Amino acid sequence: MRDDIRQWVQDECIVESWSKQSAKDLFASLTAWKERKRHPAITVCEWGLLMRKCPDISKVKVHGRMIYKGIRLKPKDQA
Repeated sequence: MRDDIRQWVQDECIVESWSKQSAKDLFASLTAWKERKRHPAITVCEWGLLMRKCPDISKVKVHGRMIYKGIRLKPKDQA
């Protein structure tokens, strides 16, 4: 996993097998995190390719929406 993605996951996410979160919400979180850290932005396509390399995280389509299983955003008071 690339260092910036690893750090975002540590800062903003919880990785657990039963979790799930929309790709839209995860990417919005990553984008905001990168802006706060002054890291260069990435495209949603690049992010999707990087997420494929994350162990124990998978992407599925549910009711027409892309969902990542195995990851969720931390509650706002924990992020």
